[in-house]
Amino acid sequence: MIACMHWTPGIISRISMKRIFSSLLTIAAACGSESPPNIVFILADDLGITDIGAYARHFADAKEDELFYETPHLDKLSADGISFSQSYTLNNATPNHMHLEKWNIMIFHFIRLMVWIVSVCIVSATSANAEESSVKASTLPLEANQGFLKQQVAPHVLSDENYFVWCVTAMRWTDGKIHAYYSRWPKKYAWRGWRTRSEIAHAVADSPEGPFRTTGTVLSCRNPGGWSGINAHTPSVCVIDGKIHIYFVANKIGDFYKGTPEQPLPGDEWLNDNMRSVHLSQRIVVAVADKPDGPFVTSDKPVFTPKPPFKDVVCNPAVVEHNGKCIMIIKGDDARHEKPFRMQCVAIADNPLGPFEQVDKPILEDVSTEDACIWYDKKRRQFRSVVHVLYEPRLVELVSDNGRDWRKAEPFLFMRKEFHMPDGTIWKPDRVERPFVLTDPNGSPEWLYVGTKQGNLSANIAVRIKENPK
Repeated sequence: MIACMHWTPGIISRISMKRIFSSLLTIAAACGSESPPNIVFILADDLGITDIGAYARHFADAKEDELFYETPHLDKLSADGISFSQSYTLNNATPNHMHLEKWNIMIFHFIRLMVWIVSVCIVSATSANAEESSVKASTLPLEANQGFLKQQVAPHVLSDENYFVWCVTAMRWTDGKIHAYYSRWPKKYAWRGWRTRSEIAHAVADSPEGPFRTTGTVLSCRNPGGWSGINAHTPSVCVIDGKIHIYFVANKIGDFYKGTPEQPLPGDEWLNDNMRSVHLSQRIVVAVADKPDGPFVTSDKPVFTPKPPFKDVVCNPAVVEHNGKCIMIIKGDDARHEKPFRMQCVAIADNPLGPFEQVDKPILEDVSTEDACIWYDKKRRQFRSVVHVLYEPRLVELVSDNGRDWRKAEPFLFMRKEFHMPDGTIWKPDRVERPFVLTDPNGSPEWLYVGTKQGNLSANIAVRIKENPK
């Protein structure tokens, strides 16, 4: 639990602080649990809503390159707890300082607030711990964590010390090997470099956990005049009629950037000045190849054009083919919400090259989600999807009988965003997103790949999973 107050620490009296902490300890002791809740009381002066990363992203819709400060530890506390967004405040701190003489009344109301917060936290923690997940994840080997920290390829870890690595998708091929495709971009362009520098690379391994060996780039991000002019991102692989299809996000900027023979592609300054136009040019396209390492031929036009309730552009495609129908889940902003709200809809096509026709009803409406993966479970005779819930420490599952109409699975929780280590500890990175489930030939989940980020380190991590009996 975090309590942030807009006060100057030096002004608060010793008696006030004693009353605050005495009250908090009394509340904790009254919980009646063998493990009382941990209470972190943070007193901050002149704290703005954009000064903490979690608040800036969630309530101000700030992008990574717009954050003033990096606050990974506070962001993690926020993700695991409850964040409050409504309060009375002023642009100037002076009135608050002047009214501290009324501390008796303020402390009284503060204690009432703390009682309510702790009660909510206890109920939320109890509910979260009691919620059953649909799969059990195996323990992640210690060398996997070490490989992540060293940014080296290792079993269970696909990483690169020179690149940010994200968005893995994988398939079993006729050679008996596991072939993976993932997004990467040079670290010198920072995390926001995915917008203009991401490319899609191919890697191969003898087993699902790896280690994977990267063979090279299969979809470049520098293609003058065509798609992938500045970006190739979020791949989703699907084998259809013996051919490998990669659906991904790309930009075509030839309509508003007029290159020259000396500079066919824009520089960083132009991209920064025209980022809004670049963003609006984003579309979903498909590239096709006969072999895992290519060459891939990219479609001349998008396979999907968004319509309401999507706000403008869409991204993060996930595709599966079943009985001659191609089912795609895509993400975008819901235009029906005033504040940013991520939603995902289905689109269906008879031809893997499109066009995909949108189903207007989102797959889930009461929670903001993204990063779907999708597959067909032959034993259950169901389409299944795992999605990342924004600002919450969980991955959840949805199911559909026809690929068009979706509902929450039972249980709804697929897995928490954490890894169990051999020494009994639990590793909770800053971000665990982009889930991809690799199944057996019948569609039963066997492996989960997730994009994992901690500080300035990133990798795709593979963990063995086994379904819990219902």
